[in-house]
Amino acid sequence: MTSSINNEKIQQYSHKLSQYYASFGSNKAIDAQKSLQMALESLVDSFDGVLVTHRKGIIGKINIFVKRTIRKLMRFLLKPYAEKIYLFQTKSLETVGKVLELLLEQATAYDSKLTEQATAYDIKIAERDAVIAQFSDMLSQHNHKLHLIEQAGFIFEADNSDEILSYSKSGEDAIILYILRHLHIDISKVKYLDLGASHAKSLSNSYALYRRGASGVLVEANPRLIPELKFFRNRDVIINKIVSDISGEMLQINISDNADGLSTLIDESAANVVESLDWVEFTKTELTTVTYEEIIDLYLGETPQILNIDIEGIELQILKSMNFSLNRPLIIIVETIPWRPHLVVGEKEEPCIRYLCEQGYVEYAFTGINSIMIDTKNPIITELYPRFAEDIVYGSNEI
Repeated sequence: MTSSINNEKIQQYSHKLSQYYASFGSNKAIDAQKSLQMALESLVDSFDGVLVTHRKGIIGKINIFVKRTIRKLMRFLLKPYAEKIYLFQTKSLETVGKVLELLLEQATAYDSKLTEQATAYDIKIAERDAVIAQFSDMLSQHNHKLHLIEQAGFIFEADNSDEILSYSKSGEDAIILYILRHLHIDISKVKYLDLGASHAKSLSNSYALYRRGASGVLVEANPRLIPELKFFRNRDVIINKIVSDISGEMLQINISDNADGLSTLIDESAANVVESLDWVEFTKTELTTVTYEEIIDLYLGETPQILNIDIEGIELQILKSMNFSLNRPLIIIVETIPWRPHLVVGEKEEPCIRYLCEQGYVEYAFTGINSIMIDTKNPIITELYPRFAEDIVYGSNEI
C-alpha cells in the first residue's frame, strides 16, 4: 500500500478541516491527529522509495545493499502495522471530518431557525406595540370624555351632595339618604347590612350609600350573583349563605336561574312563580345558614345603622330572631307586599310592620314595595326630637 492512494482524500479533508477550523476555532486534538497522519504517511512512503547513495565504487554498492537489507527487514516487520495504523488514522480523520461537517450543518440550520424566530418575534412585538398604542389612544379619549362628563356635573365618585341618583326599585335609597341627612349623620361612616342583596347596583337599596363612602355586609344566596357583587362592591363583605334563625345548618334553597330576586326557601313560593311565569327556572342548591347576630359578630363588628331585608317570604322569621335589646338598626327596610307577576296595588302585608312597631319602630314611609321603619328609641332620634315617640302616638310624627 502506498500513500498515493489516499492523497486525494487527505487533501479533501484537509481542505474541509480548514473550513472547520475557521468555523469552530483551533482544536489541539485534531491538530495532533493531523500531524500523526502526516508522519505515518512519510513512514509508509519510506518502505517503497528509491534508495540513493553518494558513495561510488564498491563502498557505494555495499551501502546500497545494507540499506536494502534493512528496508526489507523493516518492511517485513513494521510495514503491516504501519499500514494498519495509517488506515485507522485515515478513517478516524474521515470520521472527525464528517462529524464536524454535520455539526457545521446543524449550527447553520440552528442559526437560520433563530433568525426566523427573531424575525417572527419582531413582528409580534410590532403588532403588540400597535395594539398598545391603539388602546392608549382609546384610554386617552375615554379619560377626556370622563373629564367632560364630570365637568357637566354628573356624580361618579363618593359624594355627599344633595344630588341623588336612585338605584332602588321605588326610590327607597333616596328616602334613606333624606332621613340620614336630616339626622346629620355622616353617610361615609354608615354601616349597612343587606340581606338578599341581589345585584350590586340595579334595584339595590344600599348602592347609593356605597357610592357615598358607606360600606357593610351583603348576603346573597344565589351563587351566580356573587362575582358581580365582589367586583362592583369591593369595600363590602360578600357572603354566599342563607339567612336563617339557626346558624350552621345545611338547607336546600330554590335558586332562580333566569330571573333575579326570586330565590326562596319556600317550595310553594317557587311553584307559584313557575305557575305564573312558565319561563322561570329554579335549581335546588344546598347552602349553609347564618343568623343576623352571627353576621354582626363575625363580619360587621357593630350594629348596622341600615338593615335591608328582602328574602322572599321569611322576613318575619328573621325579624323575630333578632336581639333588639342588643343590636337595633336605626332604619329597617323590609318588603311588605306579596309576590305577584304584575304591579301590586292595594295589597300590603302587616305582620312585619306590627312586630317592628312592638319593638319601638315606626313606619316612616311605604314605597309600594317596601316599608321603611325608623327606631324611635335610637339616641340620635331622642336627642334631636325629644317628643318624637309622643308625636307618633298622636299621629304627627314629622321629622
